[in-house]
Amino acid sequence: MAVYYDSVTPYRLFKRGTTYWVRFSIRGQGQIIKSLGTRDEREAAKLAFEFYAQAVHNDKLGIKAKPKSFNECLDSYLRYQRKQMENGIISEKKFKNLYGITNRYIREFFEKESVTHITSTKVDRYWDWRNVYWTEGPGRDIQTIPYVRDGKTITRPVSQRSRKPPSGSTKADEAMALRSFFTWLRREGFISEVIEVNSQPIKPNPRPSFTWEEYGRLNIVATRRALGDEFLHPRVRRDRLRLRAYVELMAFTGMRPPEAANLLWKDILHFKPNIDSSSDDARLACGKRIRLQVHGKDKNRTIVPMPEVYWSIQHLWDLCREELGRNPLPTESPFINSRGNVQRSFRNGLDALLEEAGLLYDYTGAKRSAYSLRHFFATQMIIAKVPFYALAHNMGTSPKMLQEFYVDATSEQLAEQLQPEWKMYASELAVRISNDD
Repeated sequence: MAVYYDSVTPYRLFKRGTTYWVRFSIRGQGQIIKSLGTRDEREAAKLAFEFYAQAVHNDKLGIKAKPKSFNECLDSYLRYQRKQMENGIISEKKFKNLYGITNRYIREFFEKESVTHITSTKVDRYWDWRNVYWTEGPGRDIQTIPYVRDGKTITRPVSQRSRKPPSGSTKADEAMALRSFFTWLRREGFISEVIEVNSQPIKPNPRPSFTWEEYGRLNIVATRRALGDEFLHPRVRRDRLRLRAYVELMAFTGMRPPEAANLLWKDILHFKPNIDSSSDDARLACGKRIRLQVHGKDKNRTIVPMPEVYWSIQHLWDLCREELGRNPLPTESPFINSRGNVQRSFRNGLDALLEEAGLLYDYTGAKRSAYSLRHFFATQMIIAKVPFYALAHNMGTSPKMLQEFYVDATSEQLAEQLQPEWKMYASELAVRISNDD
């Protein structure tokens, strides 16, 4: 039973059990009750005054007096972000990524902290902890990770490949999540100070590309694998022809693999199948008009591809007709496979093709992937002297990112540009030599 003490102060001191507590109200925040953690009445009176005075001061600064644990604040923040998703302000993919980052790493590191005690220095220590999480930290002994799918909690094993420091892009995503959370805390009045989150730079790590000769070899091997064996099962032949068309499509558009996975026939503009002409000029003319409306990374854009893309799109059209027994619908994918499913990833088939062509790894030992075809597209455009800003816009990136991650043009490929004619300088030099004579 609580024992109350008469007081003329704006707060009330009382005893619950053997410990003193304080209670008071602040307009807009309701009643605030706090344990003072002492059995001594004189100390309790002093602590009650200090807590009340701090609460009134914080209220004037717009900071809530009711103490909230870190977990309570983080839960409120995630509910706010879920509402943002439901209202269409952020995408479901962005919310899931944010939820995964905050729920695993940020919550685990800060959960024992009061949000009012988090400082920029504490955030700096977070990165030290995060860098060794899976190697020397708490994640070292974790074997499985639980997650929810269709309302059911299931687990997945933690592979040895995952037990490494986070990449630069992963840390950049986490820094963004921290800034968003601390901004929300300040806006909601839980903290008053601006908590600095140091930027986590992304180290440039360009993926391997192809030279023009290597791409030519890849295309020849892809054609031979699909058409060189008359005893090949028709289903396997169609799968390999689809892979060859995919390789050509990626090389002549510079699309990202996720953008290709989302592609529908209605997104391929101005394509006319089966042009009735024996001349390739008519097909190239159609190819010049083709535009692709792609969707990925929460953004949309229209791609201007190379005209040669006509043939890969025509091959995909023919394969769809063969699989479906009819013309594909505008709302269907160009990558319907022999099982009637949309093939969203060509990773396994592409690995096999690259290995057979001797191109799975580049000269540095880096493994090639579908993204290497995007790099091939960028490299060839740069060699062709396409302006950086125009190319970056077409590829859905920035000139800076293009320079750091996509430029893979060798000196030999740029030999013509690296050896301009110096006729003017040569003639001036000749004049100077003759004058000296």
